[in-house]
Amino acid sequence: MIFPDYEEIRAFGVLMGFLFAAIWAFRSARSTRKIIRMSVRLLSVLVMVLASTVTLVLVGCGTITRSAPIYSPDHQKAIRITNVDWGAVGGDTSVELYSHYGLISEKVFTGEFAAVGPKDIRWVSNSEVSIRYFGSLTKAAETCNQAHSVKVNCVLMPLVFRM
Repeated sequence: MIFPDYEEIRAFGVLMGFLFAAIWAFRSARSTRKIIRMSVRLLSVLVMVLASTVTLVLVGCGTITRSAPIYSPDHQKAIRITNVDWGAVGGDTSVELYSHYGLISEKVFTGEFAAVGPKDIRWVSNSEVSIRYFGSLTKAAETCNQAHSVKVNCVLMPLVFRM
């Protein structure tokens, strides 16, 4: 089963598209009048600098960690936990359900950083999964979504019980 991350691939593709368009505009402006050539080249350099800066900020800020897949009993579906740590500003956790050899994914849980660990997920059957998550009773930021083919049970565990 493969686990592609389409969001990162799409973001990288868009940024590379801007970069290549700026390079193409810079090179194709050679045969135009001087004022147009200078304007197009200045704009192209600005787009290249902006695309490079955005790429460095997206790559350099935050840490994304993904758990090993947790397979269903029949190995037709899998769940992975993604933790995004933004440093001092916090982070978040999401749980994704993969099916059809990893080509289709559905986000079934989102919450605070490290709210769910691999030991907190248990497959009850091939069509039902239980997710224990840790959080505060006063915060309602966690969301549990039902998947198309799997029943998802989310159980709140107060932070007092976390080890």
